[in-house]
Amino acid sequence: MDESAGFRTNRVWLLVLLGLLVGQGWLTLRLFTPDLSFQRLLNDEPILSGQHPLHLYHGQLAAKTWRERGTSSCYDPAFQAGYPKTPVFDPGSRPAELFLLAARGSPAAYKVGLALCCLLVPAGFALMGRGIGLPAGSCCLAGLLGGIVWWSPPIRALIDGGDLDVLLGGMCMLVLVCWLVRYSEQPGMDAWLVLTLAAALGWYVQPLFVAGFLPLAMLCYVWVATRHGLVWHLALVAATVVAFVVNYAWLSDWFRYLWVRLPFGDDAPPLPSKPLKHLLEEWRALVPSDSLNVAVGLGGLLGLFVIGRRHAGTAAALLLSAVGLFIAGAAGKVWQPLHELGTGKILPLIVWCAVLPCAAALAALARHLGGASGWRPLGAVWLVAGLLGAAWAIDLPRALIRQPRLRMGLNPERVDLIAKLTAQTDGQGRILLEERGMSTPDACWTALLAERTGRHFLGGLAPGWDVEHLFVRLEEGKLAGRPINEWSDVELERFCDRYNVLWVVCWSPEAQASFRKLPMAHEVSHVSDGDDGVLFRLERKPTFFLRGQGQVVQMDWQRVALCEVTPDEDGYVVLSLHHLSGWRIAPSYVQMEREYDPVDPIALIRLKVPGPVARLTLTWENP
Repeated sequence: MDESAGFRTNRVWLLVLLGLLVGQGWLTLRLFTPDLSFQRLLNDEPILSGQHPLHLYHGQLAAKTWRERGTSSCYDPAFQAGYPKTPVFDPGSRPAELFLLAARGSPAAYKVGLALCCLLVPAGFALMGRGIGLPAGSCCLAGLLGGIVWWSPPIRALIDGGDLDVLLGGMCMLVLVCWLVRYSEQPGMDAWLVLTLAAALGWYVQPLFVAGFLPLAMLCYVWVATRHGLVWHLALVAATVVAFVVNYAWLSDWFRYLWVRLPFGDDAPPLPSKPLKHLLEEWRALVPSDSLNVAVGLGGLLGLFVIGRRHAGTAAALLLSAVGLFIAGAAGKVWQPLHELGTGKILPLIVWCAVLPCAAALAALARHLGGASGWRPLGAVWLVAGLLGAAWAIDLPRALIRQPRLRMGLNPERVDLIAKLTAQTDGQGRILLEERGMSTPDACWTALLAERTGRHFLGGLAPGWDVEHLFVRLEEGKLAGRPINEWSDVELERFCDRYNVLWVVCWSPEAQASFRKLPMAHEVSHVSDGDDGVLFRLERKPTFFLRGQGQVVQMDWQRVALCEVTPDEDGYVVLSLHHLSGWRIAPSYVQMEREYDPVDPIALIRLKVPGPVARLTLTWENP
C-alpha cells in the first residue's frame, strides 16, 4: 500500500471529498423537503413511509428502557395483549434506538440520524478505498460512485422501507472486508481501530452481516496467518472479542428471542418453501437491473482484473463478498426462515461490491489516457467528460434532482381518526383495529396510535409481519387467520371477552357486516383513512380479569400494577395479557402459570393467588 498516495499527503483530495459530502447533503435534505430548509428535518413530524413509524415507536420504547434498566428489550402491553419488544422484533429499530437515546426520544432525532447516515455514504466508500490501498483520487471517485448508487431505485426502496439496519450492516461488512485486507498487508493501530469499530457497529445494527462475514474472514486469516507474528494474531483476536463484548448485552437478547421470527420446531420447512425454478423465473428480482447499477456492475467486473494484477487477494475478497451477498439474498427469496430474517433485502447491496473496482478501472483508464497524451491531467479531463456524458445519457441528473420525498406528517383524516379514538374511547378496554396489510400507503403509521391516543390496541402494530404474538388480529376481513364471516356471534363475543375488546375499527365490508349483525355492537361514528370505516362500541362489561377480580392501576412497559386482587374459588386470577417468561412478581408468593387457548398460539397469564391481595405488581425483567 502506497501511503504517499493517501489523504494525509494529498490534502487537496480532502477538499474534493468535502465537496462530495456537500453534494450528498444537498440530496439528503431533498429527502425531507423540496425547498432545502431544515424545518421539516428538525420538527417532530414522523416519517410514515414503510416501516419507519414502527422503528420510531420501538426506538422510543428502547430509549426509555435503556435509561431505566440498561436494556433495549421490554414487554409492551399497548399492542396485541402484550408482546416482547426485542432486537429480533424489530431489527430495523436498532439504529433508531441510538438516535433517540441521544436525544431523549425526540422524533426529530430519528430523522436527523437517518439524514446523517445518508450524508456520510461517500466518506464510507472512500474509507473502503483506503482499506484496499486505492490512492486518494480513486477513493474520491469511489465516494462519488457510491453516493450516486445510494440514490438508485433498489437502494432508495430500502431507505423508503425503513431498512436502515440492512444498509448500515452492509456498509460495515464491506469496511471490514477492505480493512482486513489492509490489516493483513500493513498492520497498524489505524487498521486495528477501523476493524474494531466497524465490527462493533456491524454487530449492533445487523449481526447477520457480521456472522456472514466470518467465513470470509477465516479464509483471509488462513491465507495470511503464516506471514505474521504472535502480536498480529493476538491483536486480531482482541478486535473480534472487543467488538462482540460491547454488544453482548443486546446480542444475548437477539439469540434468546430468535424464536419470535423463525418457524422452529414442527413448523420449520426442511426444504425451500418455493421450488428452485422460481428463482430462475424471478431473476430480475435477484439482480438490480437499472442502467446505473448495470454500468457500475460491468465497470466493477473490469476493475477486478485491474485490482487483481497487483493484489489478487483484494480482488478475490471483493468477489467473494458479492457472491456471498447473492447467495444469502437468493436463499432469502426461496427459504422461509431466511426470508423471515430479511436476508432477501440484501440483494441490492451486491452493486456496492463493484463500486471500488469500478473506481479503480476508471482511474486506470484516466492514467492511460493521460500517459498516452503526454500530459497526465488530460486523462482526468477525459474521464470527467466521459462520466458527465454517461450521466447525461442515462438522465442521471434529472433522476437525482427529482428524487421523491419521504412521506411525513399526519394528514387531516389521520388527525381526525386520532381525535375520535381519543374522545370516544377510554382505557377500560382494547381497540380491535382492522389492518389492511401493506396494500395502503403508509400502512404502518398505526404503530403511532398507542402513544398518541393513550389506548391499548389489538392490531395496528406491524401490518404484514409474521410474528406469533401478532397472530390474533383482524386483517383484511380475517380474524385470527379465519374469515370473520365464518365466526358465529358467540365466538365473536367470547373473543372480545378474552381480549377485553371494547371498540372495533373496521375497514373491510366483511368486518363491518359481521359487527353490524353482532347484537352487542353499536356504531359510534364513521372514520376515514384513505378508505371509509366504522368505529363500533361493544356493550359488554370491560375487564382485564378473565378469572378473579381486581383493578388495573398501571399497565405499560414499566410494570403491570393491580390492586384489590381477589382470586376465584379455585385460587386463580387470569389476566388478558400474553404470558412471557421473565416476570418478577410482588408479593413473591404469587405463582405465574400459562392459560392456553386454541385460538391463540401465545398463552395468557394465570396467577396462583392464595387469597386477596391489596396490591400485586408484575415487572418484566429480561431473563
